[in-house]
Amino acid sequence: MATAPRRLKPNVFADIIDQEPVIRILRAYLANGTLPHALLFAGIPGIGKKTTAQALAMAVNCLHNTPQAATDTDGRPQTPAADACGHCIACRKIANRTHPDVIRIEPENRVLRIGRIRDLCTQVAMKPYEARHRVILISDAHTMNAEAANALLKLLEEPPDCTLLILTAAERSDLLPTIVSRCQCLRFTPLDRRKLAELIAARQHLDPPAAELAATLAGGSVTKAEALTDADVVNFRRWLLTTIDQLPAQPPAVALAVAEEISKDKTAATDALELIQTYVRDLVVWRYAPKKIINLDLQAAIAHSASKVPVADLLARYEAIQKTQKEMGANVNLRLSLERLFLKLAA
Repeated sequence: MATAPRRLKPNVFADIIDQEPVIRILRAYLANGTLPHALLFAGIPGIGKKTTAQALAMAVNCLHNTPQAATDTDGRPQTPAADACGHCIACRKIANRTHPDVIRIEPENRVLRIGRIRDLCTQVAMKPYEARHRVILISDAHTMNAEAANALLKLLEEPPDCTLLILTAAERSDLLPTIVSRCQCLRFTPLDRRKLAELIAARQHLDPPAAELAATLAGGSVTKAEALTDADVVNFRRWLLTTIDQLPAQPPAVALAVAEEISKDKTAATDALELIQTYVRDLVVWRYAPKKIINLDLQAAIAHSASKVPVADLLARYEAIQKTQKEMGANVNLRLSLERLFLKLAA
C-alpha cells in the first residue's frame, strides 16, 4: 500500500538561523518591491542557502501577501508582509515540493548539463500555472558545464516576466563573471559555533560535549555537523586520526594500504583530508594556544604527538594536504595523489 508523501514543516525567514544580514536584505526587497530578477546565494554547503531560497519562494507567492490581502479595514493599501505565513496552500505546496511553479534544478552525478538548462528555457517560455512569481532554484550552480552556463546566461540576459532565478554556489568566483554580473549576490556566513552546537544538540538529542565537538569540526555547516554525529562517521574519524598518528612507526606498505582504502570514494576522501587537516593544524596550535584546538576529544593524543614532531615538519604536512586537495579538484589520479600524501605523513 502506497504511503502518503511526508509533509514538511515550512521554513519561513523567521526560522533561518544566524543569517540576519541576508534576511534583512531580502525583507527590504519584498517590502519595497525591488526584488531583483536573479539572485546568487554564495557560501559553504549546509548554512541555509537552499532553505532561504525556499523561504523566499514562499514569501513571493504566499496567499496572505497578495495585493488583495495587503489592505486594512478601510481598504487602504498596506505594506506587504516581508515573510510568508507558512500555512496557506501555496506555502504548503512549496514546502512539500509539489508547487508547479517552483522549479528545482540540481546536479546529476555532480554536473549540471545543458539538457537540463534547455528544458528550463522551454518551461519558462510559458506563463506560470498558478503562482504570481515562478521561482527557479538552481542548486550548486558552480557544477554547470560550459555549455549549460552559456545557455543560462542567455536566460539571465532576457529574463522572463514573473520569474525569479535563485542560484546557489560555494563561491561566486566558481561561476562565469558574466553570470555573476547579472545576479545580485548575497553572501551567507558559517553559523556561529555555539548556535550550531545548540541546534545539533536539540535535533540529534546529543549531550553538550558531543554537540560542541560536532559544531567545532563542522566549521559552521549544519549539514556537516549532522553528518559528524553519525556513529559510522564518529568511528571512522577516530580510526583515521589514530592511524595517521601511528603511520611514522609503520612500514610504508601501511600508508599505501590506507591511501588505497580511502581512494575508493572521492567524497569520503575529501572528508578524510579535512579531518586530517584539522588534526595536523591542532598539532601546531597546541604548542601556542592549547585551548584553541578543534579536536577537543583528542587532547591527550594531540599533546603527546605535538611534542615529538618539529613545527617545520608539521607545516610541511599541512602544505602537502593542501596540495592534495587542489589535485583532487583538478581530477588527477586520486589513488596516486593520496599515496604521495600518506607517504609524506608517514615520513
